[in-house]
This record gives sequence, C-alpha cells and structure tokens, in this order.
Amino acid sequence: MSSVYWQSVGPRWTCPRPDVLPATLDVAVLGAGLTGLSAALAMRAAGLSVVVVDRGRVGDGASGRNGGQVLTGLNPSYRELRRIGGADAPTWWAQGAAAVQDVAALVERHHIACDWHPGGHLAVAASPHRWRRLLADAALLAADGFRIGVLEGPAVAERVGGSGYVGALFDRASATVNPYRLTVGLADAALSAGALVVEQAPGTIEGPGSGWFRVQVGGRAITVQRVLVATNAFLPELVPTLAGHVRRVDSPMLATGPLPPALAGRLLPGRPAVFEESRRTAHFQMTPGGRLVFGSRLPDGTPATPAALGAVLRRVLPAVEGVPVEYYWQGPLAVSPAGLPTLGETPGGIRWVGGYGGHGVALAVRLGMAAGRWIATDRPPAWPEPRRHGGARATRNPRRRPPAPHSGETTR
Repeated sequence: MSSVYWQSVGPRWTCPRPDVLPATLDVAVLGAGLTGLSAALAMRAAGLSVVVVDRGRVGDGASGRNGGQVLTGLNPSYRELRRIGGADAPTWWAQGAAAVQDVAALVERHHIACDWHPGGHLAVAASPHRWRRLLADAALLAADGFRIGVLEGPAVAERVGGSGYVGALFDRASATVNPYRLTVGLADAALSAGALVVEQAPGTIEGPGSGWFRVQVGGRAITVQRVLVATNAFLPELVPTLAGHVRRVDSPMLATGPLPPALAGRLLPGRPAVFEESRRTAHFQMTPGGRLVFGSRLPDGTPATPAALGAVLRRVLPAVEGVPVEYYWQGPLAVSPAGLPTLGETPGGIRWVGGYGGHGVALAVRLGMAAGRWIATDRPPAWPEPRRHGGARATRNPRRRPPAPHSGETTR
C-alpha cells in the first residue's frame, strides 16, 4: 500500500530536471523535504544561488508521509519545558505557534493547494492520570499567557465521536494539511524563485577546501561555498558525527476508505487534529474526502502491518469497525534526546538541522527558513540548543542552561 496523500494529485509529481548544472553555486542543500525547500526559498530571497539535491523524490521522506498535523508547541510537554528551560520556556513554546503561521503564510503566498484546514488540535487523555498531566500543562500554559481550551465529559465526546476520553485540551491555532501536496508546492515555489532542484541524485560532500565544498550530484561535481544537510532522520548517513543527535523512528500510518457522511461528521466535527496523551500516542485527522488518517505506536514486539495498525485504530475508535483500510505507509521521523530540534554546524563548516520529534510539518518549515537566513547572513539564529554531540556544535546562547534529555517521544 502507498500513502493516501499521493492519490490526491493523480500522477506523481516529478521535478523537471535542469538541463545544465553550473560548476559553481553559492549553496548546496541535501534533502528536498520541507526543511531543505524552505531553506532554499529563504536563500533565494537573499540572492544566493542554490541547488537542492535528493537521493529519492521530492516528498518521499517524512515530509510527504506524516500524519498531516501542523501543530503548535514542541515535542516535550510544557511541564518538561518549564523544568529544563526555566524562564526561556515561553519563548521556546512560542516558536511552535510561530511555525504554524510560517506554514500558513507560505501556503497563501505561493497559492499551494494542499487542503490547508485551520481546525485546531485536541490533546486527549485516555485515563484520569493522563488527564491530570494535561491539566497541569494547561495551568502552566495559561500562567505564561498561552490560550488553551479545556474540555471534559460530554464536551469531549461531542468533539471526538463519543469516545471514552476523560478530557481534552483544545488549541485553535493548529491545522491539518496534505503534507505531500505542501512539499511539492514548496518545490514548485523554489523552482519559480530560481533554485535548482534535483531528484533521484544521491549527493555526497567533499571538502572543505579553502572556503569551498565539492558536492557530487548524480556524478557531476559542483563547487559551493556552503552546505546545508536537511535530511532529518538520515542526518548521520551524511554526517556520521551526528549519530548521537537524532534517533530514527518509523511511524506507521493508515487511511481508511471514505466514511459514511453521517459517521464522518459525528466522529470529528470541525475536522481538528487529534492526538492522545498516552503510551501509544495515537493521532488522527479527517481528510476533506472523509477518510480517517490514523497513526500510532504499536505494542512492543508487534510487526508493523496494516492489520496490526488497523486493530489499534478499532480499539481507539470503535465506531469505524467495518470501514476498510485502503492505504498504509510509514514515515521516517527523527527524535532528539531532548525532544527539541536543533540547528548546528560541524567543525568542518557543514550546517545541519533536524530532530523535530513529530512536530516536523510546522517546525521543519520554520527551522528551514532559519537555516537559510543563517547561511545568507552568517548570523546564527536564536534557537534552544538541547545538547552537544560528538564532532558537531549547535547554535547556542551561552547564558542558557542546556536542557536535560527527554524520555518521551511522539510521532505525529
């Protein structure tokens, strides 16, 4: 089975291959996902010449194969951010809210048809213990000036199809999207802005020399002044010293056939994004065509198959019993030890970004643009740096206390 997002565009999008690759350019970006394409747009706005290279096809990685949830916030809970970041926690959390607006602005500016739907998101609790944790988050968020809705009892059942959830927090600033169409829309925008985008051309990095790198692109050597590695879960494959910075997580996803209209309207009125505060971290949304897109961590030792994930879906949402599963896929996400994404630079001058922890649709765009501006101006952006890792240094404010590792993970 393949991703449901691809079927919405008819024939798969193919990047027009450039007739000629210049021998020299300002920047090479490795990874044609949301991060790399957003970075290319920022660098083209600053007048830099850019080539974006991908060993696969645009949108084939996590950028085009995720849950389609464009969420505010970050991977760690707000309680955890307050613990590890102290007074910086509100600033860090606000980055997530700003990231959603970044995506919305690009969608509007470039007229990207990607089923953008600002329906907010519900963080739901499946037990009283989990609900107490969410309420503690809500209290801290409110104290720091973040608006969050609190739903209990019948109000939750009305928003999530009569399920057994104890309570929910509602953040109206989040959205849902077809992430594949968003990614290829950004590729079209980057091409229109004058960037080169090359698919199915494995890139390798040589150098640095005296102020330059040589990047092999499909057998052709291009000399550039800067390199940005934007491959997220695959960062260590190109920069082995980043092996301790990100851990790959393959997130299984499915999409049902179209639900009966009455069931679709009752299950998720208003079509919010939903994710559970639970060990299984189930997450789901409804597409404009009435299909349920669902992902979850599987029980330990359970092979990742459509049947196994479908069984979890029916436990979470019994109302869909009998609705067929028509699409199944996996997306390779990346989780950092602290749960926070990071921009960094190796001692040799290769810049990199990644580790979105399941919030990559929004954060990849914001971090990609930040990385592009960093390369264009050579001024490191202000961003929380969770931890140093062997052979690479991340941008950091020396006054900040680095956060401790975070044990949780989500894959939305």
